[in-house]
Amino acid sequence: MSDDSIQAAGTVPKFVAGKARTETVPLEWPIEYDGKVYAKITVTRPTNAALEEWRNHLAEKRSAGGDIKGERLPMFDAPKAVLDALDPDDDDMVSEIAERFLPRRFRVG
Repeated sequence: MSDDSIQAAGTVPKFVAGKARTETVPLEWPIEYDGKVYAKITVTRPTNAALEEWRNHLAEKRSAGGDIKGERLPMFDAPKAVLDALDPDDDDMVSEIAERFLPRRFRVG
């Protein structure tokens, strides 16, 4: 049975054991953006599919002459504008979690 027919049948792979794949950081300094208040940021460890989609997005943006500086990995449940506006202490907490959830291939050192 091919991967396509498995997904067509409604069966999708899911993680069943191991370390937690998400963690929520309560913000000391919540932010309002676009009519929504962000009082917490959830960080999620990306899957291969999410990383592939992110790479494709970057490639398309680059080929269209767009700037990819500042693009963030698909790990956060808040828009880039909110992440950029975080208080430095909140950003440190979110970054600490994100660092733990990075796949080894993206870690520095």
